[in-house]
Amino acid sequence: MTFHETLEKDILPGVRKPARYLGSEFNAVHKDPGAVDLRVALVFPDLYELGLGNLGLQILYAILNDLPWCWAERAYAP
Repeated sequence: MTFHETLEKDILPGVRKPARYLGSEFNAVHKDPGAVDLRVALVFPDLYELGLGNLGLQILYAILNDLPWCWAERAYAP
C-alpha cells in the first residue's frame, strides 16, 4: 500500500474538523519567502478554534505582518 493510499484509507477518515489543517484562513497573510528577512511562527498552545479568537495573537500577527521584512504565520498545538 502506498503512502497516499494509507493516508486516504487509514488516517484521513479519523480526522475531525479537517478545515483546521487546510491553511486557508480568512485574512491570512501570504508573502514571498524570498522577499522577507524574518519568518516568525506564532504558536498558540490550544485548539485552533480557541486560538483563532485570541485578541493578543491577532494583534501581534497584524503588527508583525505590517512590517515589509517580516512574515508571521500562526500555528496551534493542542
